[in-house]
Amino acid sequence: MKKTILVDLDGICADLFTPWLEQYNNLFRSGKTPVKIEDITDLDILKTKNVNGHIYKVIDGKTTPNFFRTLKPLDGAISAIKAIKKAGHNVVICSAPSRDPNSYSDKVYWVKEHLGIKSNKNIIITGAKHMVMGDYLIDDSPKNIAGWLETNPNGVAAQILWPWNVDSKEQIKADGWQDTKAAWKFILENIL
Repeated sequence: MKKTILVDLDGICADLFTPWLEQYNNLFRSGKTPVKIEDITDLDILKTKNVNGHIYKVIDGKTTPNFFRTLKPLDGAISAIKAIKKAGHNVVICSAPSRDPNSYSDKVYWVKEHLGIKSNKNIIITGAKHMVMGDYLIDDSPKNIAGWLETNPNGVAAQILWPWNVDSKEQIKADGWQDTKAAWKFILENIL
């Protein structure tokens, strides 16, 4: 049976946090202890020690135009998306925009360039993921997943574990961000 699988972009398909923190540390924390991925225990990134509002300048187009176009795929993501499509399922990339108005087009560009998803009907840029219907949601945000499961009670949620979502209660939890290829393999074994 054909399933609709909603897939987040940042932190699931694309490596958002490595370049984001690298640029933040270089631009705004020069000579100070760098902020690392392990330090982020809440997706409200301003709750992270040594982080201030300048962190958003990196992804809001203030310091790095077209930031989202430059992201590298997470290991295993591209082959996993291809495997889902090859199995006959409908893949819909469902990603939230940043404050940069160009993030919409940059994310669409990234998806078409890296994932080979050419149809705009398979790319949804929204901060209201709970309104998007599907059989599965693969996302790194516990808040997004909780909202989505409320409106999709028969849906199944999956995550790659990151420091900010280790305590979540999702059905499919793929350990972890240090080996995303293995995490994607685990997710595929559980949804295909």
